[in-house]
Amino acid sequence: MARAAQKLGFTGVKEMKAAYAARVQRGVGLEGVMESRLARLRSMGASGPERTLGGVLASAADLLLTLSETLDPAAFAEAAEGIGAAPRTVVYGLGTGSQIAGYFVLELERGGVDAVVVSGSGHTNADAVFRLRPDDAVIVLAPRVVFDDVAAFIAGAAGIVGLVAVVSQDEVPKASRGSAVHLRLPDTSGGVATESVAAWGVCDALVAEVVRARPDRALEARSRLQELRERYSAR
Repeated sequence: MARAAQKLGFTGVKEMKAAYAARVQRGVGLEGVMESRLARLRSMGASGPERTLGGVLASAADLLLTLSETLDPAAFAEAAEGIGAAPRTVVYGLGTGSQIAGYFVLELERGGVDAVVVSGSGHTNADAVFRLRPDDAVIVLAPRVVFDDVAAFIAGAAGIVGLVAVVSQDEVPKASRGSAVHLRLPDTSGGVATESVAAWGVCDALVAEVVRARPDRALEARSRLQELRERYSAR
């Protein structure tokens, strides 16, 4: 099996399995994803609110535990160090990814990191790439699938900045593999928790590591924010 995986261009069986799982996910639309999760809930005996709650939370806990065991520590460290060292961090996302990007940027800013959210497709993608600076760190949030627009942004960013980190259970586009760090999320096709749970977890972990490495910067930012809160809440 290992030799077959290497002949197909993968580093090992683990990478090959993840790649084929991602291809299956990529071919499933939103309706199919929902139908699969509902079927999984039914198989777990979720016939009412209490069992649905328990089933989803148990699936989310399992997903996060799997993430902690499978996420590449070197890739995580490279992404965190890149964010901490860059003058600015640009976080890109489409759809659900853009919502997570907004949260991630807010938490980075509260940790003293200059960060912005970008999103777009087509011509707006061109503008997003045009605004990138060579010393930016770029984080791409594509939890389930790296769509064509996302892949185009990754390829454009990889030719400009020093760090592009992709948070996804999908594969990183071939043209960008050598220059993009892949923070691979676990496959969610067999569970009821969404891939967003794992993406949120990676974002929280990155913020925590950036703050741990530079607590002085984070404390200064929090202090300034607290002063502003007290000033405006006094009205």
